[in-house]
Amino acid sequence: MKLTQQIRRVMPPPVSLANALRAQCPSHIDLLDLSQAVPGYPPCQPVINAGVAALCDPATHKYAPALGFEALRVAHAEAEGVPVDQVAITAGCNQAFAATLQCLAERGRSVLVPTPYYFNHQMTLSMQGFQVIEWPCREDMGLDWEALPNLLQPDTCAIVLVSPNNPTGYVTPADDIARLLRVAEQHDCALVLDETYRDFIDAVQRPTTIASDHLIRLYSFSKAYAIAGERVGSVIAAPALIQQIEKVIDCWAICAPKVGQIMALAGIGHAGDWLSDWRERIQARERLMLNELAGLAGYQVASSGAYFAWLRYPGDRSSTAEAEYWIKERGILALPAAVFGSAEAALRLAFANLDEAGITELGRRLRA
Repeated sequence: MKLTQQIRRVMPPPVSLANALRAQCPSHIDLLDLSQAVPGYPPCQPVINAGVAALCDPATHKYAPALGFEALRVAHAEAEGVPVDQVAITAGCNQAFAATLQCLAERGRSVLVPTPYYFNHQMTLSMQGFQVIEWPCREDMGLDWEALPNLLQPDTCAIVLVSPNNPTGYVTPADDIARLLRVAEQHDCALVLDETYRDFIDAVQRPTTIASDHLIRLYSFSKAYAIAGERVGSVIAAPALIQQIEKVIDCWAICAPKVGQIMALAGIGHAGDWLSDWRERIQARERLMLNELAGLAGYQVASSGAYFAWLRYPGDRSSTAEAEYWIKERGILALPAAVFGSAEAALRLAFANLDEAGITELGRRLRA
């Protein structure tokens, strides 16, 4: 069987690297896992109850509409302040991204991606045949506006932005997002804004809703309501794009999982206070982490926010070698900068995975 060179060129899933590193943790050391960004706590009880009831309902086990349950689309549209015909429900935010870019995919087109990048975005773009143009961030992980004009190409069809960022945690200011949208409009390309982690920053840090056919917003109910395994995300975009995304969803998955959609709807209706509480808890974990890392000789937190911190470390080891050292000598599992397209001496810390005791232990091990 002949496999395409296009798929062969796609990087292996970094989760495989994380599993290989995890296996190297010494048996006498308790693992501190900062590798994967997944809620480490269960959904709130009303969301669980909705899922249990859905499983007991025979109607749940039939297909849903490709664009999602009407009730969920309506509730999400109302929460976002947009018409319902601008909303598609997807099987997680990764599918939201892939389905969106599938509608833009055409041989020779390019997509501009700030680096460090989210690896699944880079993998998806490579699979779809795009030329990925990397846009290195500034030292503080903000957007490098001076470099932008020389990177945009006549065939650039999209600019991708993740805020809060995975992997760096950097929160792009609302004014910068508006500025980047103006660039996209002037260049007649899309701004694809992935807001997976927006529920874990304060409302004042989030961009104001902007009406533009060039803006495509992606969202994750999976992260918001701790239902990652149920795979529920969304696309908010112009109706003309939503109509095309419906074709993609129908071919790829027919619909997002119905149990997850029902649980997401319950989250919109009943999990507001619960989500606010977890936002405050995770922000407290970030403050604790920054305090624990402050003063460590040679270490620097370049940026942090929502679930992540981008930690620069001392020494001349490659980031992959440093990640191996951390797991073998310290029992700490973190992903190297290399899997995010960065040559920096840095690791991504998914600190939200740890409770307060775990973060304190992280600091202790790094000081030892």
